[in-house]
Amino acid sequence: VVQAKKIINSEWKYLTENVTLNNPLVLVFGGRFELQKKEVIEDIRKQFPYDNLVFGSTSGEIIGENVFDTSIVVTAIEFEKSSFLVKTANIFDFDKNAKKLGKNLIKELPTKNLKHVFVLSEGSFVNGSALIEGIETSFNNKISLTGGMCGDGSRFEKTVASFKENPKEGEVIII
Repeated sequence: VVQAKKIINSEWKYLTENVTLNNPLVLVFGGRFELQKKEVIEDIRKQFPYDNLVFGSTSGEIIGENVFDTSIVVTAIEFEKSSFLVKTANIFDFDKNAKKLGKNLIKELPTKNLKHVFVLSEGSFVNGSALIEGIETSFNNKISLTGGMCGDGSRFEKTVASFKENPKEGEVIII
């Protein structure tokens, strides 16, 4: 695991040793305004030159025992004995029907050896309860499920999320 944070207009600060990882899952959380800046995304991609970047806007970035605003926090995870698969869908492609999106998205994951699902959802247009209800219809509580909804500080105007792409509205990611 490699963890780092960046307060805007300052250098990256690593909370762990900055080592090169083999095909990690990279979770990037930050304020919406920061994640919508092209230069911030370019900086993240330069600092973490990996394929599997998952982005999510927050209402405060948590790392260690601290909560930050207007910052970026990154956790890159290399899996030694397990693997991961990431799938996405956009709520606008499902007429804002979160239950239907959840049902369709979970079907994209293989069921053999599936132990856990992590969900990261934009928070402006997705009904989180309906999304979870749709996801749970496929596995009848046989696996664990965690995750969260993206935030927008105290504004509640717009949230963004993505996998591999620049963060955008409407995205739901399952890992």
